[in-house]
Amino acid sequence: MGRGGRFGMAVAGAAFAAVVMGACSNSLDVAKGEAEIKKDLQDPSIGLTVESVTCPKDVPVKANTTFVCKVTIKGGDNVDVKVTQKDDQGNVTLDYKNSLFVPDLANIRSALSNATDVSCPTAVSLNEGKGALLCTATGPDGTSVKINVPIVDGKLVPDEAATSPA
Repeated sequence: MGRGGRFGMAVAGAAFAAVVMGACSNSLDVAKGEAEIKKDLQDPSIGLTVESVTCPKDVPVKANTTFVCKVTIKGGDNVDVKVTQKDDQGNVTLDYKNSLFVPDLANIRSALSNATDVSCPTAVSLNEGKGALLCTATGPDGTSVKINVPIVDGKLVPDEAATSPA
C-alpha cells in the first residue's frame, strides 16, 4: 500500500455554522446540534449509519469554547466529534476533519485479498487529525493478525503499519 487517503478519509464535510442556542436561555440547544451531526454523518458521501449522538447538556453560550459529542455508529463503534463555538450567539463549527476518520473498508479488504476475513471499525476518533486504524485480518489457515495503521493529518500512513498476531 502506498501513502495516501485511498483507503479512507477524514470526514471533510467542511466546518459549518448552525445556530443552536435554546430559546430564552444562555445554553446551547444541544438536541438541535445532535440532530445536525447525525444528519451530516448519514450523508451518502460519508455513508455512516448513526444510532445516536450525545452532547453534553447545559453547555453555556460562550465564544471559542469547545466540547465533544459522542457518536454511536451502527454496529457499536463509538467516535467523538469536536464542536467549537464561534461566537456568543450560538454559532458552532463541527470539526469532523480533525476528529473523525472513515476507512474505505472495500479498498482495505481488496488490498488484503489473501485474507479470508478483514474486520475494521466503521469510523475512528481522531485527536487533532491523528489516530490509528486497528484491523484484524484472518488468513485461509485461520491465523489472525492485527494491523495497526497510523492516521496523520486525517490520512492513513500505511508505510508505517505494524502487524502482530491476534
